[in-house]
Amino acid sequence: MQAYLVNPVGFGYIVLLPKSEASFWSRNTAGKFCEAQMTDYIQTDLRKYV
Repeated sequence: MQAYLVNPVGFGYIVLLPKSEASFWSRNTAGKFCEAQMTDYIQTDLRKYV
């Protein structure tokens, strides 16, 4: 399973993923991005399995 970290930096937040890094203004938006990435990761893994 892919792991992620949401770190506060200055006035925003940085999401650290294994293959990328993204910046957001709100923690809620960063969380939604992580949720979408996790969903995509799970769907891709299921397609590979089936």
